[in-house]
Amino acid sequence: MPRSMASTCAAWTIIAVMDGLQVQWLLDPAAVDMRSAFRTFLDSCLRGLAPRPSR
Repeated sequence: MPRSMASTCAAWTIIAVMDGLQVQWLLDPAAVDMRSAFRTFLDSCLRGLAPRPSR
């Protein structure tokens, strides 16, 4: 997959996850730690976008 496509897909995914977390938080604020959940997701996402060493 071209790098630009991977970045676009990552952006869509980040927005979708944040939208979903916001909906869950609105339904039950006490049950959702939005900051922690999003940080965990974002850390994982950014690790996936990191350049891989050449072989």
